[in-house]
Amino acid sequence: MWYYLPEEFQLILKFGVWARTQIEKGRRLGEAIEEKFMKYESKGNARRKLRAW
Repeated sequence: MWYYLPEEFQLILKFGVWARTQIEKGRRLGEAIEEKFMKYESKGNARRKLRAW
């Protein structure tokens, strides 16, 4: 189970908004964030497919 304090959750949301802006503006950092996140997601999707019965 995940539990975040309100302050931690607010920081997570702020980071997400900032990262999205970097991606939308085509900044190099945004491209790197997007690439790493997509790799992370594809690994998670592969694990979830293996668990599906």
